[in-house]
Amino acid sequence: MATIFHVAKYFLDKLGPMSVWKLQKLCYYAQAWSLVWDEKPLFQEDFQAWSNGPVCPELYQIHKGIHIISSEQFMERLKEAARKECRLDPQCPLNEDSNFECPYDSLCEQEMIAKNE
Repeated sequence: MATIFHVAKYFLDKLGPMSVWKLQKLCYYAQAWSLVWDEKPLFQEDFQAWSNGPVCPELYQIHKGIHIISSEQFMERLKEAARKECRLDPQCPLNEDSNFECPYDSLCEQEMIAKNE
């Protein structure tokens, strides 16, 4: 099973640098759609209801203190946090050959907020 770190890295690799707010929301939506489509979680980490929407505390600890994050920064912070390098498991549905499509990945922050209202 993937972790939220695999999913976050996948989005950063696919879409490039983004706000940490958007990264949190994309991970949240990926988990939600996995639960709907596959009837199982994509990763085990949970989300909490924070004032600006759902946040995974484990992911927050990696990007805390910055606004925009790149894949390279993300990996550096994972290493700094003494976590294993984020390598996508070949069995993970988010490997590079995956056709996983997230209907929210092209939306800006304001559009994502509007979808939640």
